[in-house]
Amino acid sequence: MSNKQKYEKDTRGPHIRIYYQVFDSPAFGCLSAIDLVAYMALRRDLTGTNNGDLSLTLSKAKERGISHHLTLARSLRALCAVGLIVLTRKGGASRGGQRLPSLYGVTDQEIYEMRHKQIEARKAGFEFRKVTSVEHGKALIEAAEASAKAAAKIKNPRTPDDSY
Repeated sequence: MSNKQKYEKDTRGPHIRIYYQVFDSPAFGCLSAIDLVAYMALRRDLTGTNNGDLSLTLSKAKERGISHHLTLARSLRALCAVGLIVLTRKGGASRGGQRLPSLYGVTDQEIYEMRHKQIEARKAGFEFRKVTSVEHGKALIEAAEASAKAAAKIKNPRTPDDSY
């Protein structure tokens, strides 16, 4: 077999690759079905050099089966908590109304610098390997949720006697 035959494109088209070390990890095993859909949706857009520039907006998530913004946010927090993805740029809205999505990268592959998107280069960190068991992963996810709830409460404090 020649080198050209070895490296020809797959005739069935692009594909999503998940390595056994990720699939068999406790970090992967502690995720819910919706979290797995979010992970697959992010990996679906991964090409050779765009790791770190992956986004999962609500409109894209709806096309892939995640229909509620809170569900999407929980899934992205869970994926970050167990170390399968990392936040490379925090999104938000500017004063002029321009909206930028949060950008993510998978931790089992290198992230290349993209100055125009404020993304710094980093080697594959394999942070998901730090999760020692499914229980440990679930505890990390619960802690991330508790932290998000506390941050939301600080941002928008309401007392039971608040009226609308």
